[in-house]
Amino acid sequence: MYEMMCGRLPFCNQDHEKLFELILMEDIKFPCTLSSDAKSLLSRLLMKDPNKRHREAILYTPWQTIHTLASHTHPGQPNTPWPTGLQKALLTIHWKLLQFYLT
Repeated sequence: MYEMMCGRLPFCNQDHEKLFELILMEDIKFPCTLSSDAKSLLSRLLMKDPNKRHREAILYTPWQTIHTLASHTHPGQPNTPWPTGLQKALLTIHWKLLQFYLT
């Protein structure tokens, strides 16, 4: 998710031992263009201590729209259009991310 939002990996090194050291010891740096909501989400998901990591953090973000979009595109609601191709793609990606981070 960090790579998707920032366009790069949070840590990178050809030497695997050095990479593991960076992951365990270095603070995560965020681009200045990243929103505070995005920084907050990524910080909670990438906590060093797994016991403090907020795997459910993704459910409580401004991007959590799957239920909102789904409720507005339900076939039982009259005059409500089905999602467009882009909306369907975003819902699919969103759902897969939720499944990945919650399992």
